Amino acid sequence: MFPERVIADGTLRAEPGAVSVEIRLPWYRALPLSSVSAVDVTLNGTPIAADDLELTVNDVPYLLSELPARHDVWWYVTDSARLRIPAASVEDEHTLSVSVALLIPYLPVEGAPLSIVERCTKTLEVAA
Repeated sequence: MFPERVIADGTLRAEPGAVSVEIRLPWYRALPLSSVSAVDVTLNGTPIAADDLELTVNDVPYLLSELPARHDVWWYVTDSARLRIPAASVEDEHTLSVSVALLIPYLPVEGAPLSIVERCTKTLEVAA
C-alpha cells in the first residue's frame, strides 16, 4: 500500500556488529504484531537470515519468531519499528531492501486473511 515508506529515510544507524533502521507499517490501520507474517532483508545484496533479525516495537525488542504469538502488542501506523540487522562491517552507505508481509485479519479472502507484501529498496547513509 505504501512501499516507499517501509524504510524511513535518514534512520540508518551503526551499532556494534550491526546496523539498524526504522521501518513503517505498510498499511493504513494499526495491526497486532501477530499480523506480521514475514520480514525479508537484503543488505548490500546479501540476504539476511530471518533468525538474525530483531524488531523493536514500543521500545521492546522481538525476534521475528516471537511475532506470531504477539496478539497483545500493536504496531501503530504513526510509529516506526527499529529493525536490527547484523553486519560484518559498517560502512558510510548501505543498500537496503526490506519487505514486510502482512496478514490482514479483518479482510477475509476465500476464508483466509488478506495477505500483502510490500518491498522497499533504498541506499542510505549512516546517520551521524
